[in-house]
Amino acid sequence: MTQPDPPDHQPTTVCPECGGPSREIVYGMPSEEFAEAAEASDDIVIAGCCIDVDDPDRECKVCGHQWQNPGFRDGLREHLGLGLGPGSGSERR
Repeated sequence: MTQPDPPDHQPTTVCPECGGPSREIVYGMPSEEFAEAAEASDDIVIAGCCIDVDDPDRECKVCGHQWQNPGFRDGLREHLGLGLGPGSGSERR
């Protein structure tokens, strides 16, 4: 389920479900050093190698709710070379 953007369309680190603090969800194959640092930290979750444009980028530390911040999908689509859609000026050439 996609969460609505916050009123000011800015990324949030506050859970939209319970108001608790959140941690960043990181995708990809981490180095050994990064994996150890993430394991020792309460601020990062390593989610794995496969990522889709609908995947979340935040997870609540209290209730476990996951959500996607505004701009994450567009940045991911651009990174994957998918563009933002017809007429957006970012189509692959």
